[in-house]
Amino acid sequence: MSSDILGLVLLLLALLSALIIGLQGKKKTHPPEKGPDFKFETAGEISGAAVPEATVPPPVEIPEYYHDEKLVLMVRDPEWLYAYWEISPDYWNEVRQKYGQAASYDNLTLRITELAGEMAYFDIKVGNRIGSWHIHVARPDTPYYGVLGLKLGSDFFPLIVSNAITTPRNAVSPLGDDEWMLVSDYEQRIIKRLGQIPFDATSPFMFRKEGP
Repeated sequence: MSSDILGLVLLLLALLSALIIGLQGKKKTHPPEKGPDFKFETAGEISGAAVPEATVPPPVEIPEYYHDEKLVLMVRDPEWLYAYWEISPDYWNEVRQKYGQAASYDNLTLRITELAGEMAYFDIKVGNRIGSWHIHVARPDTPYYGVLGLKLGSDFFPLIVSNAITTPRNAVSPLGDDEWMLVSDYEQRIIKRLGQIPFDATSPFMFRKEGP
């Protein structure tokens, strides 16, 4: 056997051995399994740093009262008002010193007065120095104000006066398109070129007609 043939045989044997080793390596390689317990690592776990837990701020507590003297009147709709009030303990002690036994919660009264006509009013027994009340007035478009006081028979002793409010109307406004601003001839030509002449059935015709 010549040296050339021997060299070729050895080369083929080497290639065959390399092919067998490669096939055996592929059989031993398996993809990583991801079972039900598989989870991703967080940034803190990867870096080793401690990640603070999210904290929820505690709810803000609304105080029962503000140690103030006030009576606030608000509009709810055309026929209803809403009032809330507060008499501080210090002021209530002053009221008791001034009025004696008359200064009791049973005598605390909210008086609602119309600021129109004969200044008609009506009273509501509220029975507490801190509270609120929905008030039916049934009078749209009418101004009102309130007074919180002590009522003894026909006598009324005011303690706190509210703001004045006006109930809204419950009908369409009687005001119409009374006045319109006229535009110049130059502006009329521009509007006509753009095809945007503002004209409808409820508005007066505010453009002057051009001559023939």
